[in-house]
Amino acid sequence: MTIITIRWRTVHKIWRELAGKKPSAQARHISINGHDVVEVTFTQEQAKLVIEKAELAAKTELGLINRLNGPLNRWKLGFLGQVAFLIYAEDDFPKALKSLSIGKRDKFDCMLKGYNIDIKTRAATRDLLMVPEYQFPIQYHDFYVAERLQSETPYIVQMWGYATRKELENVTPSNEWEHGLTRAIRFESLHLMIELRDLLTKKTLQSFF
Repeated sequence: MTIITIRWRTVHKIWRELAGKKPSAQARHISINGHDVVEVTFTQEQAKLVIEKAELAAKTELGLINRLNGPLNRWKLGFLGQVAFLIYAEDDFPKALKSLSIGKRDKFDCMLKGYNIDIKTRAATRDLLMVPEYQFPIQYHDFYVAERLQSETPYIVQMWGYATRKELENVTPSNEWEHGLTRAIRFESLHLMIELRDLLTKKTLQSFF
């Protein structure tokens, strides 16, 4: 259920954002159960271009995934999530589209201000940031961003927040969800996206870790 009232702390942060670098017109802040969520809406043409890249990526991943399990859907979620984040952070769709990697596995989804950022995009009904334990020690990320694909008509991605690597280090891996050992944090327990956007505009990030 969407609640109109947003906490004053969040309103103040949004005001600072609007007074600084102008955010993308495609990104808007909404409140869901009192949690500030950033919602990015794709144009029809933008979604088409991203999905075309997802289709190409799925076709090139030969032998790595059982195609009956929906590799296209996995790539589509990942690519839409990555582009949505960059639309919010940099308001540059062409640059975001160009960042999508096909035919090779990157160690991170995005790099901004020298920091590695992993974008975790889920289906509309999911409410957990989930990082597989087998990935965690070998893929170093400074920030983990939680998103979900809320709609496909039009394509809308909701960004619920983020966690730092240090915070995930303090989460005990569990197989509760039967996906193998996984570190998980509920969406509503994450830091707000606008706080990450603030951090990425500053040069004093070291004190944050």
